[in-house]
This record gives sequence, structure tokens and C-alpha cells, in this order.
Amino acid sequence: MRKDNTIPIKGNRYSVPLGTYQGPESYVKVLEDNDKYLIYDFESTAKLAEHKIFKNRGNLSKNSDHSRKKTDNIDKLIEKIVSLFSDNDKASKFLARIRKEKPRYIRDQLQVIDKALENREPETIAKALEYCIGNKLYSASDFRDVINFYDKEKIKSENDDILLVADNIALNEKDKAKLAAKPAVRDLDVYQKIFDS
Repeated sequence: MRKDNTIPIKGNRYSVPLGTYQGPESYVKVLEDNDKYLIYDFESTAKLAEHKIFKNRGNLSKNSDHSRKKTDNIDKLIEKIVSLFSDNDKASKFLARIRKEKPRYIRDQLQVIDKALENREPETIAKALEYCIGNKLYSASDFRDVINFYDKEKIKSENDDILLVADNIALNEKDKAKLAAKPAVRDLDVYQKIFDS
């Protein structure tokens, strides 16, 4: 792969998305399918591009979408998400680490995190962020799972508090009598006689 995010094949060049080239160790997988080249990420096997095969040499096949700089929208999305955290500095570093480790899928990662933050308490968000950073979990799915866990724990804790309050409610005499009532107990021989007949 070249620095200009193109793949040289049989005298022609075929484009891949901007940012695919990450240095001399950047590799892609190219498959020939009838009259097309299918270009995949070498590690994740995600499809990067599809180009018609040229018959002659010296051509450049460039998808217009491959040269677009998409980082502006991503930067705005990161800003929006960071503002949802109480500790903006930690959140910014957390998202920067995800962006560094998963540059090609950063938009998807950010969308998962954004959705996971919907209708969450600031305390739950902060605990999830702390846990992910402390355990070096730098992916959106891990963050989502952690925040879901803490949210369920919070709901369980609130339900336990409600039960404790219910135990302490004073009962009137009628209710106490109902609670003290015991069902009638019969001898098992009565049931045995019914089954035998």
C-alpha cells in the first residue's frame, strides 16, 4: 500500500479510504471477483473498497468517498459525548485511546457509547468510566456492558431500599392478624386415602 492510500495492482492503482495507510506495515487483502477487485482490511477483514478491474495499465480508480476528510464530524461527536461525562478530561483521554486503537471504526464506537449514555445517572457514568480505564477496557462494547451492569446494580439497590422501607411500615391490628394466620394442616393419611380410592 502506498502513502497516498492506493494499492498498486498490475500497473494500475486502486484507492482505499483516507487513513487506511498507517505506515510501512499497513496491509490489505485483495480478492479478484469476476471483473472487480474486492479490497479488505488484513486484520479485521472489513471490506474497504470495491473497484472495477482495468484492462490497460496506468489508470487510477478512486472512489470519491475515499478522499473525504471525515474527522470534522467525528471531532464534533467526540465533543458532544465528552460533555455528557462529569470528568471531561478523563472522558476525553478515554475516547482518544479508543480512537487510537480503532481508527477505522471510531464512528461506530462513538455511536455505541453515545447510545449507552442515554438516560443514565452521572454517578453510573462516572463509575463505568473509572472501571473501564482502571481495567484497560478501551472499546465501546466493553463500556456499554459495564454501564449496563452498574445501572442494573443501582436498580437492584433501589429495590432493596424499597423493601427495607416496606418492612418498617407500621401495621394495624387487622393486618397483623392476617399476617399471623396459618393455613390448616392436614394429616397425610387423608390424602393417601383419596389417592387409594
